[in-house]
Amino acid sequence: MFNFFKRSPKIITFQDVSSKDLKENPAKALLAWVNEMDKYVKAAVVVTVILVIATPVIIDNLYTTQQRAANSSQAPSYITLNENPTTLSLGSAVTFKTVVNGVNNPEYPMIYLECRQNGVVVYEKLDSPNAAFILGGVSSRWKSNRGPATCKAYLYSYGGKRDGADTIRFLSQTAEFEIK
Repeated sequence: MFNFFKRSPKIITFQDVSSKDLKENPAKALLAWVNEMDKYVKAAVVVTVILVIATPVIIDNLYTTQQRAANSSQAPSYITLNENPTTLSLGSAVTFKTVVNGVNNPEYPMIYLECRQNGVVVYEKLDSPNAAFILGGVSSRWKSNRGPATCKAYLYSYGGKRDGADTIRFLSQTAEFEIK
């Protein structure tokens, strides 16, 4: 009944590898060692080697992902009008305070200012965040029409090309402000 445990294992093959071969040719020794294993032990060794090699890559990707996630959770970008809108009129210069986060090379921030009369765009300008915008510009429909307009500024991130088109990302916008 317990004869199974009393049997000695049979040696199916015996590799003739001398100690001199082991010292002079470690690859031959490694091959002999691997050939002595059954398929389950070989599989376990392969999985262990893969895990040992892959662990640093996995950890590096984890830290990189966590850093990107940490950077994206920083304060959001915003844009505000520096001047009091009640003091502005056609021809006034306006500037904006901007805080830009989450913009990487080759991206760069830009402000798009748009003014409307009765829902129709009568003035628009795209410029850098440190620019002064002259309401109505040199020549625009607003300059011809005169009268009040409702304006709004948008903060965008421009940069790079994707599928042949410029990449533009919305970052923030001001509240609408009335110009008398």
